[in-house]
Amino acid sequence: MHGLQIPDTPIVVDYWRQKDVPPRSLFFLTHIHADHIAGLTASWSHTIYCTPITRKLLIKKLNIEPSVVEALEVGQAHLLKVDCPGEDTVCVCVTVLDANHCPGAAMFLFEGYFGTILYTGDFRYSANMAISSLLCGKHVDILYLDNTYCHKSCVFPSREEAGDSVIQLIRSLPEGTRVVLGLHYVGKEELLERVGMALRRPIGVDRERMEVLELLEARNVFTTDDEADIRVWNSYLLTNRNLEKSNAIGILPTCLHIGTGAPPPPSFHHIRVVPYSDHSSFAELCEFVGVVRPCHVIPLVRKFHGSNDLTGMRTDMSVFDHLLDPTPRAPVHVPLSIQRLLSKDPSVLLGDPHPRALLGDPPPRAKRRKPSLPTPPPLVKLNQQRPMGVQYLSPVKSKVLPPPGLPYPATPTRALGLEGSEQCVRFKQNGHSAPKHHSRKPPALVADRLIVETTPLRPPPSIMETTPLRSTPSIVETTP
Repeated sequence: MHGLQIPDTPIVVDYWRQKDVPPRSLFFLTHIHADHIAGLTASWSHTIYCTPITRKLLIKKLNIEPSVVEALEVGQAHLLKVDCPGEDTVCVCVTVLDANHCPGAAMFLFEGYFGTILYTGDFRYSANMAISSLLCGKHVDILYLDNTYCHKSCVFPSREEAGDSVIQLIRSLPEGTRVVLGLHYVGKEELLERVGMALRRPIGVDRERMEVLELLEARNVFTTDDEADIRVWNSYLLTNRNLEKSNAIGILPTCLHIGTGAPPPPSFHHIRVVPYSDHSSFAELCEFVGVVRPCHVIPLVRKFHGSNDLTGMRTDMSVFDHLLDPTPRAPVHVPLSIQRLLSKDPSVLLGDPHPRALLGDPPPRAKRRKPSLPTPPPLVKLNQQRPMGVQYLSPVKSKVLPPPGLPYPATPTRALGLEGSEQCVRFKQNGHSAPKHHSRKPPALVADRLIVETTPLRPPPSIMETTPLRSTPSIVETTP
């Protein structure tokens, strides 16, 4: 995620975590790439400002309510009012500039009580952009710079030269060879148009990409016919296995391997890599900063994939110190209404000239403490074993020793003097002995006395005892 909230302002760019920013902020979207719309869903309810092309792509891709997305024309200045509490009226002037990155990509020039801030987003600088004329001599206080390739080792050709390399590569293949180009959802449409116009061959795409090209009003060099020998796949599908099944040669236009310290990816039997990029090289970044001459430069990309030193050095903006304007920045006086608006977010440090958010770090989330619950009473384990024979009832167990003269018995029958009594007779008559759990357990003592529960035994029947027979009445027949 490459977005942030500009400190001491209600301006949020490419950042879609509503819990971390005030709800009345001004939300801006630079372009439609996935890493810049992370967290943005169809349920978004706040106004989003972007270019007209990005508005069309955003509504189609995420199915966002059209009334939520407001288009700002490129090359024009727009005055936006901040909906903040209080009687003060705060406005922000926004000028939209072409970023030369992908269709609809834009840079934003913000002007207001905070001074002048230029937010580039992802961009590819070119002298044809005429940045100096668009700035109209305005003094830029802070420049938020796309530092994707901000290292002296990041050297690659221009897009025109890389496009010519792709065309020459396709022409060098045997006639009838199927070619597949790996691209993202949006981007490098200009390369596809150049290839189609130069080779005079249609470019095959799927139905979804064709709908995007129709929204972009691209040239008529594309087709949905599966028989086209030059096709476009999503870049993640461009593997040796898929190409081998399709009997095709893949071309991957990318510069991600440049500046990492690793050797360039080998050209496999089915894949060719061409250094083509929609980001600015290090030389182009230096030229761009020299034209803008800001007072301070802040990197937009803060984390890079990989652990080598070269990728970590891309966040070092001291390489532009000789190109900065030495004029100190004027102090910023935040209006009271903006302070009330930002005070809902405790992570925003008002009045701090170097807050954490200034470096692009998202505000930390507040830790929620779990409420302390009362300690429940300990559970009482009940003896679920079925009692047998003599049972000793003890409501409260006591550690009182037996009274003097009464030693600990070996069996309960001896302690109670029941040796040879009817309780013991019952066990013997039934052919059983005393239960095992009573054999060695001492009796419980409660209040210096024993509580014994005995079951009266039924006297055994005598052998001579007989049951009187029921008398049978004699049958006498009488005559009335």
